[in-house]
Amino acid sequence: MISAKEILSALSLDNYESIFNDLGATNIIKRETYWMLPTICHNLDEEGASHKLYFYLDTRTTFCFTECQKSRDIFDLVADRWQLEGKDNFSFPDVLRYICALCGINNAEKDNSHKINRQGWKNRLAVYKPTKKSQYLGKHYDKTILKYLTPYYPDVFIHDGISTETMQRFGIAYYPPLAQITIPVYDDIGQLIGIHCRNLRQSELDKGKKYIPLRTVGGLDYRFKSHEVLYGFNMNQPMIQQKKEIQLFESPKAVLQMDTMYNNQTTAVGMFGMNLGKIRRDMILRTGVSEVIVGIDKDYQSTDSAEFDAYVATVQKIAKLFRGYCKVSVLYDANNLLGYKDAPTDKGREVYEELYHNRLAVD
Repeated sequence: MISAKEILSALSLDNYESIFNDLGATNIIKRETYWMLPTICHNLDEEGASHKLYFYLDTRTTFCFTECQKSRDIFDLVADRWQLEGKDNFSFPDVLRYICALCGINNAEKDNSHKINRQGWKNRLAVYKPTKKSQYLGKHYDKTILKYLTPYYPDVFIHDGISTETMQRFGIAYYPPLAQITIPVYDDIGQLIGIHCRNLRQSELDKGKKYIPLRTVGGLDYRFKSHEVLYGFNMNQPMIQQKKEIQLFESPKAVLQMDTMYNNQTTAVGMFGMNLGKIRRDMILRTGVSEVIVGIDKDYQSTDSAEFDAYVATVQKIAKLFRGYCKVSVLYDANNLLGYKDAPTDKGREVYEELYHNRLAVD
């Protein structure tokens, strides 16, 4: 049988449209760089679905911005749709045969016995299970809570260069009882693993509690293991795999800023701090990246200071994790384009791109 990789290479945009139509998405809104499909990934009837399943023309992947919150290639979308329709016990080759038949691709059997590679791309030959195992080992939460949070596009985010479209995509909302901006956090396969909050009350800010996990007045706690998750990874993974690079920033804010700058086509993720660790290192390496770009905040005022020494030590600590696996570079502000405590994204696209194009390799 023709391989999955060969099928992807053979599929035209007309083929993708035929597959979407056959799966139940007949009303497609086409834009220059993406298509908006009804969310057939979790709605049986497209008439009751919103157009929040985006198909990106460059990566040829989909992302559901409502219930699923995860990226899919065409094989995963077919499998998830079949699962939704109640089809059981189908295999990955069944998915391949379906696509080939629908798109007129020759899938004649070939002798590949001399090319066996059990670690190869998409080696999924057992009964297909659309719900992949999460890499996150902490608690998962019911997404129903998100329906009770008020969609919110705060001036403080807009002032930081984050668009309302980006806030919509990432589900930014508001928890009125505690005056908190809420930021849902998902694992690598789109399951809700926590809710990050940005306090607005000055009394909390004065205590140094700018960002905390959501804890409702009813006692529900949405804390999460920040050392096991990368903010934005569930959304940006296809672009990370395509460009073979990942950019590590400290906060979700930087990821949201990058999304605004590049219309959801970035390789940015947030670490919730400056430490990475082996768990998340391994998560990154599984994507096949060839370069890791470190973009931590400029927490120094002078290169002749203990603060700068600490900055360099942090960059080197992250770089050491990838030694022998891939190259590492840093968004270093050699020309004083950033202010004290600024992230590389805080001064807008022009400054960020200068930092990116002049990034320094880390040995």
